[in-house]
Amino acid sequence: MPLLSDRVHRRFGYRVVVPVSLLTLAAALGLSGLGLVQVTIAAFLVLVGIPEITAVLVDNVLNEAVPSRHRASLLSMIAFVESVLIGTGYLVLGALMDGMGSGVGMAVYAAVPLLGCLLWLPVLFRGARVTAEAEKPADR
Repeated sequence: MPLLSDRVHRRFGYRVVVPVSLLTLAAALGLSGLGLVQVTIAAFLVLVGIPEITAVLVDNVLNEAVPSRHRASLLSMIAFVESVLIGTGYLVLGALMDGMGSGVGMAVYAAVPLLGCLLWLPVLFRGARVTAEAEKPADR
C-alpha cells in the first residue's frame, strides 16, 4: 500500500483523495443495504483497500510536514485517537446491525464517512495546505 499511496499522492494529492475515499466508502456502505451479495462483497473489498491507501497517504503527509522533534508525540496522539474512533465505530456499527439488521445497519453507518466529508470541507474551501519542510520558502 505505501507504494500505491505515493503514486496516488503524486497524481491527485491528499486534498482530493480524502473526500473521494470518504464518498466512496459512504456509497459502498449505502449500497450494501440493498441486500445483494455481489454488492456487499464489492463494498467489503472497497472498505478494505481505500482506507488503507488514504491512511498511508495522510501519514506520509504528516511525516513530511511535522518537525522531527514533535513528530513522535503527535503521531502517538493521532494513533490513540484513531484507535478510540475505530473501536467506537465498531461498537456503533454492531449496535446498528443488531438493531436494524445487517443491510440497513451498514446503510445507516454510511453517515460516518459523510460526516468526515463535512469535516474536510474547510480544508477544501480555505485552501489549507500541508507542506513538507523542503517545499517551504526560505525565510529572508
